[in-house]
Amino acid sequence: MKFRRSMVLIVVLLGTGLAAFVGHDVESRLSPAAGFLDPAAESTQAQMLLENSGEAGPANLVLVVQSPGRALAEVEEAAAQLETRLVGFAGVADVVSWWSTGAEALLANDASSALVLAQIVGDEDDVNTTFNAVRNSIENDPIDSLDIGFAGQAPVRSETVETSEADLRRAELISFPLVLLVLLWVFRSPIAAALPLLVGVVSIIGTMATLRIATGFGSVSIFSLNLTTALGFGLAVDYCLLLISRYRSERALGSSDPMTTTMKTAGRAIAFSASTTAVALACLAFFPLGFLRSMAIAGPIVVLIAAGLALGVLPVMLRMLGPNLDRWTLPGRKFTDGTNTWGKLSALSSGRPKTVALVGIGFLALLAVPFLDARWGLADDRILGVQSETRAAHDEIRSQYSGAEFGAVSVVLPDSEVQGTAEIAMDVSKLVHIDRVASATGIFVNGVMVSGVSNPETAQFQESDLQWFSAVPTVDPTSSEGLEVVRSIRQVVAEEGLVGGLGARQIDTTEALTSRVPLVATAVMILTFLLLASLSRSIVVPIKALVLNVLSLTATLGAIVWVFQQGHLEGLFNFTPTGTVHLPVVMLVVVVAFGLSMDYEVFLVSRMREEYDRRGDTRQAIIASVDKTASVITASAVLIAIVFAAFLVADVTLIKMTGLGIALAVLVDAFVVRATLAPALLVLAGDANWWWPRSWSARLRRQPMTQTAAAKALGTEQP
Repeated sequence: MKFRRSMVLIVVLLGTGLAAFVGHDVESRLSPAAGFLDPAAESTQAQMLLENSGEAGPANLVLVVQSPGRALAEVEEAAAQLETRLVGFAGVADVVSWWSTGAEALLANDASSALVLAQIVGDEDDVNTTFNAVRNSIENDPIDSLDIGFAGQAPVRSETVETSEADLRRAELISFPLVLLVLLWVFRSPIAAALPLLVGVVSIIGTMATLRIATGFGSVSIFSLNLTTALGFGLAVDYCLLLISRYRSERALGSSDPMTTTMKTAGRAIAFSASTTAVALACLAFFPLGFLRSMAIAGPIVVLIAAGLALGVLPVMLRMLGPNLDRWTLPGRKFTDGTNTWGKLSALSSGRPKTVALVGIGFLALLAVPFLDARWGLADDRILGVQSETRAAHDEIRSQYSGAEFGAVSVVLPDSEVQGTAEIAMDVSKLVHIDRVASATGIFVNGVMVSGVSNPETAQFQESDLQWFSAVPTVDPTSSEGLEVVRSIRQVVAEEGLVGGLGARQIDTTEALTSRVPLVATAVMILTFLLLASLSRSIVVPIKALVLNVLSLTATLGAIVWVFQQGHLEGLFNFTPTGTVHLPVVMLVVVVAFGLSMDYEVFLVSRMREEYDRRGDTRQAIIASVDKTASVITASAVLIAIVFAAFLVADVTLIKMTGLGIALAVLVDAFVVRATLAPALLVLAGDANWWWPRSWSARLRRQPMTQTAAAKALGTEQP
């Protein structure tokens, strides 16, 4: 038996080494903007047509050029040198500037800076590679008399990648020591505290290998690295906490075989819990965005890795340690799965269930109120911190230039003639909030051609085989006014062309996601209901759990809107509100939070069913189950919250939003829902909690899933 246990650990050690080798370069393989576009959307089709045409497309690199101590007109030679250097890069297709065009729109209002517009061709990875080469060239070999800032989609994507990698390392440095301290406080044993951390680290290594393999099948977003590693680590610690606490409790009760009992109870709960979380994440595949679909693949695998390690490796280590698990115990009360404190609170709540239910639901409803004002959007440069140089360049353009050069609207007319394109371009230039329209026939402002084909800004349209033009708005492209500009252009273009750009992508992506929410929500609810029903052998308990989860998640969304959309606590969390919340990230937060919340529901329900089968009294079963699980659930929630709350020190707002949303969701669910509100509603339901149709499987009604069956379901059967 000892030999077989040693072999398990050797296999895991070898597998960990292989996973570390596979995933060591995962950061360099992830994409800064992968999968945030709907492939079927009009804006995406417009972008694809421009990319396939070779050298067509709006500027994705904007240089903000200053000349301290000299007038801009006096550095024309240096500016020409800058343009020549840019054109020398293979991926740069078109370069225009204030110096080459004389366009007033490319000169700052106070004449302190001027713009150079460049288009980098290729897919997002090619664009990122070319931009980094351009930036390194300018920074390592600066041009005399010129100070240059980088703006546009290419710099934003590049800096987001670099910042996200640094954010992940910073979050890990903060969360690891805090998690260890909490585990030491919970277990009072350095050995018991070290085991979840060890399993968590192995889970992170497996997660990185999973992401690296996923990049071989398509682009995977850089943001998935932060989320999946935190999720894998948090769940591994979560499952280990439940297993170890139950194992120690069984040993303290003098069980003849504490591990077998632990695996039949806590192990079974972990198997069901992992299943519900994996199912919830898998439902992200219904969304059309590659970012969410990649999480639908990687997320469930990460969950199963964490559960597999907890069910397959941790029991082996616990058996090998035996009584040594509690060596060098620290002073203080030993942690078990029952403290009597939560039992007293549960008894108090069950004595006045209506009052507790009304207060709990009212509290969640109050948190949810800001959600009524939710406005969905996508990310722009303001996801970067105020200390970002790229962000500073964009702020300069916003404050000192009439047009939002980084947010031009591209209009593609694949079946139109040159003259027809010119007429539509002229009509678009008449619209409100349009600074100018550049086309193959000239530059239009307010319906008037102000510059002809001799203007260098028209060269890219003349050289392209594709009929298209670019409209530069005077407002932020992702603001409500900017989105209205896109809608107005689409009305002018009608069915003759395709409209793309930042604003168009925001409209299309929002519609693509929101239209599929009912389908995803239905799939998650049905699958989760079936899993919880099979666990609890009840119809009422799963319905109650789903309703409470919806209330809890709505409260979390209200808090996200209150903070990140409305801008409360922006000074504390160091971010810039944009008046919207990033919809793809919100969708991801909701699904992850739903899965984690169901973890706690599974822990509570499985123990409640166990106590009811033993006692035959619903109220006593509820009190006993809360007493024996609430301390584990709340400790688990604190650990998960620490892991994700560490993201609040990130410099990328999307990562902050993810961290705060998930941390808040698990804390509200553990302390408000599972510890007080859920027991009150269960008491109100009474014996109706256990209603189960007689026509359903009698075997399922009589026999819970065994530890062996649960282990087989996850591929972690014990030797």
